[in-house]
Amino acid sequence: RTPFFVEASVISEGLQEISDELLTLGLKCYPSTTLRYHPAICEIRRLLAAGIVGKVLHTTLHSGQYLPDWHSYEHVSDFYVSNKETGGGREIVPFELTWFVEIFGMPNTVTGMFRKTRNIDGASDIDDVYVFLMDYGSQLSTFSVDVVSRVGTRLLLINGELGQIRWSWEENYVRFYSPENNTWQKISFEVEDSADLYNKNITESMYVDEIKAVIDDLSGSSDFPNCLENDINILKLLEAVEISFEQRTMVKI
Repeated sequence: RTPFFVEASVISEGLQEISDELLTLGLKCYPSTTLRYHPAICEIRRLLAAGIVGKVLHTTLHSGQYLPDWHSYEHVSDFYVSNKETGGGREIVPFELTWFVEIFGMPNTVTGMFRKTRNIDGASDIDDVYVFLMDYGSQLSTFSVDVVSRVGTRLLLINGELGQIRWSWEENYVRFYSPENNTWQKISFEVEDSADLYNKNITESMYVDEIKAVIDDLSGSSDFPNCLENDINILKLLEAVEISFEQRTMVKI
């Protein structure tokens, strides 16, 4: 029985049974949580923990990249992103939520919508845009994921009582605005180049750090921050967004 590392989950069917069986066997599974290790997200986590913006009031995230640009070396019809259940847009929602929920927690309720907005050759059945609102009671979060953006985009804005944090993945820094001083402060970080044929903003360092975290867990020096139970909860949130659109209502989490 060998511990194993897997991609982040996108289909919930049978996942709880797998998680229960792994627990019975005492076998470790390491679901991917790559973006937790992006240097910008690590810096944002540190700033929020330090209370630099005070109470968080509102966040907005937009993540988008044109699906045919994902793997320039193969047609979208040749891999899973062209299937409706595992379509690129639907897959990226939990991919982003994994790090987002780790920082901001699970919302109380959610509502949203999703649809096909354009024809993507080889992926004609998928929903290519997801937009939803998460209500935390004390804060609101707007969340947008698409696979139609002709420029690869990841934009995050955090409004707090004491200031604002902004980040674009095109920039190797996080910005913090202090109204007290009426100034912007840049917190820079180092990034490694992307692998050949990948978007230039996809730094390899986060993949390296993620695998290092798996090795550290196996050696007992630190715990890996994700598990199948977390993946299951994230997929429940995704499915709640889908239910909310089908029923045109808010869904409790």
